[in-house]
Amino acid sequence: MRGAGPSFGIIVNYTFKTLPTPSNVVIATYKFDNKNAADTASIMSLYQNFTASSVNSAWGSVLNIFKGSQSNTLKISLSATYLGSQSDFTNLIQPLLNKFPSGSYTPTVKSYAWIDAVQALAGSQSINTASAKDYTDTFYAKSIMTPSSQLVTNDAWNAFTTYLASQGSASNTNWFVQVSSFPSGVDSAETDE
Repeated sequence: MRGAGPSFGIIVNYTFKTLPTPSNVVIATYKFDNKNAADTASIMSLYQNFTASSVNSAWGSVLNIFKGSQSNTLKISLSATYLGSQSDFTNLIQPLLNKFPSGSYTPTVKSYAWIDAVQALAGSQSINTASAKDYTDTFYAKSIMTPSSQLVTNDAWNAFTTYLASQGSASNTNWFVQVSSFPSGVDSAETDE
């Protein structure tokens, strides 16, 4: 409701604009294990540049960074959802994959019908909200937004991942960093502890 005053309103009508469900949804994950800071910075920069120039409204993605299982390393998981055919998704993401070092990631790519994709994205739990599990979590989060006109520099990615690989690797905290791209062309980096 618009306005900001000590008043109230009663909503008597809603108007919804719906879109047809896509006939196919692709859900893909690319996992990178135990990468050093320089490799992680390179992957983050490649992802940022790709999403800033190649993404369309059928695509959604997130890049997660975790503490590696070896000292001074990081794990990376790139997750993508695409509303369309697997061949169209492959054509969209292949230029990014071609820039990654060969053999550096493990891919999982699956096609789903719409409702099956909704359930897969819900962690395979029931999509009936009456019977869905009640889940709560407590953590610290910090969000940083960067405008598409001023992308994060390679030097900044290197400094960030060097800190994560050294200080983060030594931390007893179960942390992760999440980098998202939004259709408006603005990237977000969220740090959760």
